[in-house]
Amino acid sequence: MKIKLLRYSIQNQTTLGVILVDNEFKCYTLENSILKIPEGTYNLNHKKYGGFHFKYSKRFFSIHEGMLEIKNVKGRTNILIHTGNKVEDTKGCILIGNSANNNLIKKGFIEDSTNAYIKLYTIINSSLKLKEKVEIEIKNII
Repeated sequence: MKIKLLRYSIQNQTTLGVILVDNEFKCYTLENSILKIPEGTYNLNHKKYGGFHFKYSKRFFSIHEGMLEIKNVKGRTNILIHTGNKVEDTKGCILIGNSANNNLIKKGFIEDSTNAYIKLYTIINSSLKLKEKVEIEIKNII
């Protein structure tokens, strides 16, 4: 499975993007501009330990089989895809939502994160369960 994160607005504090799976739009993203992941292609796997894993095991008990972790980012570990609405909700991970604001005027934020997470997690998890290779390509399009 090939996932694309296309960043369309990089401002001082927040970076907004979209996630496509098989070239089909799935959700918006929000990242901390200072801690954003460098452009490139990375593997995505389950992370089955740590605070987020235990929290999401309870919160999303019917679907959760491990956090979605982006691997092989030079000099970084524990980069997850998870819920959240504002830059304060992330320390270098990717937040996802079903809508996004314009971050040119004020800090960016996304909304309806839980529903976006469930939708995206279900798609990615089905491939990971089948032991398929899942990659995420991160690219600035501005």
